[in-house]
Amino acid sequence: MKIVSVVGARPNFIKLAPVHKSLSQYCDHVIVHTGQHYDYEMSDIFFKELQIPKPDINLGVGSTSPGEQIGEMMKRLEKEFGYGRREGVERAGVASKPDLVLVYGDTNSTLAGALAASVNNLPIAHIEAGLRSFDRRMPEERNRILTDHLSDLLFAPTGTAARNLKDERAVGRIINSGDISVEVVKEALKFSKDSTIMKELSLESKSFILFTMHRAESTGSYSNLKTILETFQQLEKQRSDRSPSSNRMQPKSSSDGNSRSTGKYSDQGRQLQIVFPIHPRTERMLKSYGLYEELVGCENVKITTPLGYIDFLRLLIESYKVVTDSGGLQKEAYLCSIPCITIRKSTEWVETLEQGWNKLCDFKTKEMIDLILQPSPSIGKNYSKHIFGKGDASEIIRDSIISGYHKSQS
Repeated sequence: MKIVSVVGARPNFIKLAPVHKSLSQYCDHVIVHTGQHYDYEMSDIFFKELQIPKPDINLGVGSTSPGEQIGEMMKRLEKEFGYGRREGVERAGVASKPDLVLVYGDTNSTLAGALAASVNNLPIAHIEAGLRSFDRRMPEERNRILTDHLSDLLFAPTGTAARNLKDERAVGRIINSGDISVEVVKEALKFSKDSTIMKELSLESKSFILFTMHRAESTGSYSNLKTILETFQQLEKQRSDRSPSSNRMQPKSSSDGNSRSTGKYSDQGRQLQIVFPIHPRTERMLKSYGLYEELVGCENVKITTPLGYIDFLRLLIESYKVVTDSGGLQKEAYLCSIPCITIRKSTEWVETLEQGWNKLCDFKTKEMIDLILQPSPSIGKNYSKHIFGKGDASEIIRDSIISGYHKSQS
């Protein structure tokens, strides 16, 4: 049996790791990297750290507009699948004529993989199916809805996701597999103990807030970016008012590969320092709006380049709180018992809201600061990591795929 996994962005790589480990023992598992994320920090380091073999094929599509990117991925995938209609010759490469195409999450690579497989009548399995924020302005929401309704096997990470698929009358077979991230986080936590990132950034445990922002709808707005800067500045003012002895150093730009340092401080248990691994899109938009130097001038902010998964997870478990617009980080924060503030109007991970460990927040300075300064929740009877499964999602996915294939052959 030949299975082709189509990946292209760091959330895809993270989900791929345990699936490849589980599948590769039972079938020919081919990895196709679209090239959606193509630099070391966003791509290669994840393959190395998560012990994923080098992709069998790298399409090298790179960054461009969403429509052009998806179209180019589809064109190149079609050739790799062995359907070179324009040339009139079928290819016989490592990815040709697969028995199943496996796609992950909600990226452009996910949708391109599903579309390319569908137009060539290839079976599709979608890992992390059924998630809904019910905000179709988000490219990720459109990607996952379209992918779900093209897929033959739908691996839902939660009961809510499975119900969403049933409510939409998705035609594929729905399997409540649990979330693959439970396995990824558990395994990565073992290695994170050896990370030196805390020492490199001169950080102490629970002395900082971990901040990330990368979505197009967040970073494409001058108002949103300005609000974030004002929030950082207000937190710095509160820190300065209450901790006048802080030791400050001159800031450095993230573009030179270094982080910035500030003194250590604690505001009566409320930690106001920010660690900001900056996404290339976010940095680019800040510079285009003339706001980047203002960010560099925030002395309570440590800017770093994008981090590998192990270093990032170490920062997560050592942080006081997380502020993010990321989907995956909301879930990872919950799995690590770290309170999360999500700067979005809706989330696909509704379970984290119900448990009280995740709070939605609009781009409003006062609202963000109030949530940051709120006391953290305590772990009680309502907190359960089992809402994301028992940590055996990769086995459930493997067994479902293999058993389904054998049935079709009999």
